[in-house]
Amino acid sequence: YEHLGMPRTFARALLVAAAGSGLRQSLVTPQRAAGRELLQARRFAGGRMAPITLLTTEDSAEKAEKVAECGRGLAEASVATEDVKSYYWWEGKVNFDPEWRVSVITATSFEEARTAIEKVHSYDLPMIIYDLAKL
Repeated sequence: YEHLGMPRTFARALLVAAAGSGLRQSLVTPQRAAGRELLQARRFAGGRMAPITLLTTEDSAEKAEKVAECGRGLAEASVATEDVKSYYWWEGKVNFDPEWRVSVITATSFEEARTAIEKVHSYDLPMIIYDLAKL
């Protein structure tokens, strides 16, 4: 997040706020879009894909578990869920909703992982953020 010019704490707050904003769309900044080719080119020894971390949220624990199950089916996946408090501005007022964040670390390509998660996600256009995994 620092490479986007924002402190990590602000980026986390943005993630939590955007998750419940009703935007319901994938968030891909120009820097991330330009970095896709770089990510695809990065390989570990043995030809494995460099791991990425994907983050998304759901509005219930049951729905988050469905996304987590999907994530566990991806290549070399590690999945964690946690409940978060989402504060966001919507229709002229500040709202608060509990949400469940799903974090997936996988060697699967972003496009493949995003497609799989979108199929099981309850939102029409879920917010899915990715970054290179911190190992």
